[in-house]
Amino acid sequence: MKKLSLILMMLITTSIINAAPVKTPNYILTKSNPVLTFQLPSNPTTGYSWFLTSYDKKLLTLIKHQYFPASAGKNHTKPLIGAGGYEVWQFKATQDALIAPQITYVKLIYARPWEIKADSLPTNIKSTTIYAVIKP
Repeated sequence: MKKLSLILMMLITTSIINAAPVKTPNYILTKSNPVLTFQLPSNPTTGYSWFLTSYDKKLLTLIKHQYFPASAGKNHTKPLIGAGGYEVWQFKATQDALIAPQITYVKLIYARPWEIKADSLPTNIKSTTIYAVIKP
């Protein structure tokens, strides 16, 4: 009986150690601060842009997505032709999201428009996942 208990304990410990790691959230959303805003480097002159692939629409609402080109000169008002800039993404936690603590995510890929319409994406596509904790 002791041997069986020891074997079971070893199996349980091994499965816990081999479990997938939990991602650390990048952002915390609350009732007083329900907006998730992040920026990603981008250069649409190359044909590439960030595309939203998935997020939980029950927990987040897309408010804004905007590209800001790189600029120079006094007060950064002169655009730099061909230089990269960044894309700003903004989401707001829904009322349902603020009922109980939870973790959510936003997944994006950096691709060219014709690549995402294809049957399968190329293997060299960049992707990112933004994690957020929602606390009531």
